[in-house]
Amino acid sequence: MHCLVRHIIALSLAVAASGAPALARDASIVILRTDRSIELYLSMPSDMMMAAFRAPETLLASADGTVEVDQFWRGTWNIGDDILNGAEVTLGAADVQFEAMSLMVHPADQRLEMTTPLDGQIAMSVCGAPPPEVAPTLDKLHTYVGYFLDTTVSDAPLALSLPDGEFAGLDVTVWDYTGYRLTNVTRTRLSEGGTLVAESGGFPQRVLAWARAVFWG
Repeated sequence: MHCLVRHIIALSLAVAASGAPALARDASIVILRTDRSIELYLSMPSDMMMAAFRAPETLLASADGTVEVDQFWRGTWNIGDDILNGAEVTLGAADVQFEAMSLMVHPADQRLEMTTPLDGQIAMSVCGAPPPEVAPTLDKLHTYVGYFLDTTVSDAPLALSLPDGEFAGLDVTVWDYTGYRLTNVTRTRLSEGGTLVAESGGFPQRVLAWARAVFWG
């Protein structure tokens, strides 16, 4: 479940050559709220994710700035935890600590869709491609990471606060789901030291849990 970058497909020199289309430099966040948990999926350019969370690039890259995939085959959840450690996350008025499920890196020019919880589950988990012949650098990669929080108050506002640092900013689209039903989509500009707040747009989870207990036992 926690394997990483076998899914980095060999990057073609032709893509990096002049005239290649510009890579999208924005991010997606998918939130899945249930009556027992919240799942959080992040999709960001790899170099910008490191900058946004003030995480050391050496979490993914070697000293020369290239990414060697062999090092990730033992598991990647610890890398996801180290990335999120640079931010503050609150649910309602309480500080919370999400646990990373898995992290995956893909070629930026083969970016995966990230608008649903299923997209997030696939993006952070799919492995199987051979290592690239030439080790890519972070700016040629896109990172997908999934997090989990065990909670019964998942309908509370979820806030993600970035640390201060040298981060130019990133356009972020947030897709908020309650029980796999899309309840809200927001687009914002996230900059250094900024806070992203996701208000739940669905029915409170305690109401859904009550309805299940009453009508379905």
